[in-house]
Amino acid sequence: MKTDRETRTRIAAMAAAETAIERNPRDPFAALPQTSAETAANLRVDAQAVYVVADGILVEALIETHFAPDVAGAAGRGGSIAAR
Repeated sequence: MKTDRETRTRIAAMAAAETAIERNPRDPFAALPQTSAETAANLRVDAQAVYVVADGILVEALIETHFAPDVAGAAGRGGSIAAR
């Protein structure tokens, strides 16, 4: 079964983001250009497109990791984020 280019790009971006986190957990954005190029080459897709999608994945992961606990904590105490 042949996978379309957009799906391969998303798969490559997920792999690039994961590999960037593994290589440099303190600053995965520093490793992202290299991991994006590597995974793009492996799946024969555009490296820049992989980088852009992977960057978004890393941003979402950081937001979930750093801000989601605060949101849950505020709601659990009956407070709101807007009140902070």
